Amino acid sequence: MVKKIHVVIVHGIGKTRSGYSEPLAKGIAAKFNSYLQATLKVTEDFTSHLVVREVTWDGVLAPNQEKLVAILKKGFANFQPKGFRAVMSKVFSFVTKPLLTIRTDFAAESISDILGYRNPEAYAQIHKCISDGIETLVHLDMNPTDKQHLSIVCHSLGTVISSDFVYDRQKKFGRVHENFNFVNFFTLGSPIALFALQYGIELFRSPVVVEESGGQWINIFDIDDPIAYPLKNLNASYDKAVSVDQDVNTGGFGESHTRYFGNLVVHEKIAVKLAEDWRKINQR
Repeated sequence: MVKKIHVVIVHGIGKTRSGYSEPLAKGIAAKFNSYLQATLKVTEDFTSHLVVREVTWDGVLAPNQEKLVAILKKGFANFQPKGFRAVMSKVFSFVTKPLLTIRTDFAAESISDILGYRNPEAYAQIHKCISDGIETLVHLDMNPTDKQHLSIVCHSLGTVISSDFVYDRQKKFGRVHENFNFVNFFTLGSPIALFALQYGIELFRSPVVVEESGGQWINIFDIDDPIAYPLKNLNASYDKAVSVDQDVNTGGFGESHTRYFGNLVVHEKIAVKLAEDWRKINQR
C-alpha cells in the first residue's frame, strides 16, 4: 500500500472563507507531482498521494468582531469634526468615508484577531479547529502501529497559533497526534519572533520540534514583509529547532505579506521537501 503525505494548512489574520488555501494546495500538488515524475523518470500521476486539508478558525472570533465593527463605526458616525476639518471632511467625503471603513474593518478584523486569540476560551476553540482538521486525515484502514506523515503549513498569525497548538499537544501527550508523526513545519510570513516579548526574550527558549529525523522546520519570509522575521537568530534553541530561514520574493513592502500562497517559489520549497519525504517512506 502506498503511504501518503498529509498536510494541514492554517490561515492567518483577517476574514477567511472556505477554499482560501486553494492556490497554495494546487501549487504544491503540481510541484510535488512534477518533481516526482522528473526524479523517478515516470509519467505516473502522484497528486493523489498528497492529501491536504485546510483549517478555518476565523469563525471562532467572527461574532464578537462583527459586534465590535458596529460599535466602532457608530462611534465614528457620531463624531463631528469642527472648523477646517469639518469643511475638508465634507469636500473629500468620497475619500474620508471609505478610509474610515477600511480603518475600522482592519482594526476589528485583523488586529483584534491577535487580541481575541489570547482569550482562553477562543484559544481552546481555535486549537480544536486544528485538531479537527487533523482528525479528517485519519484513515480508517490504517495500521495502528504505523504512524502516518503529517506536515503543517501556516501563515502569519496562523504560525503562532500552530506553534502554540503543537507545543501544547507535545507537552501534554508527548506528540501532536497518536496516529501521525509531525514531520515538517512550514511557517510563512511568521511573526513568531515578535511574540518573544510576551514571555521575555530571555525566557523564549522552548520552540516546537519536529518528531522525525529528517523532518524540518522551514521558515519562509520576504524581507519586504514587515510582519515576518527570521527565527534562527533568536537564540540557540531556535537555531537548533529551525532548519532554515528561507528568504523569498513575494512582492513589495507590505503587500508581500499577503502573497505567499500564490508564490511559485514557496510552492516549490514545500513540494520538494514533501516529495523527498514521499520517496523515503515509500522507498522509491
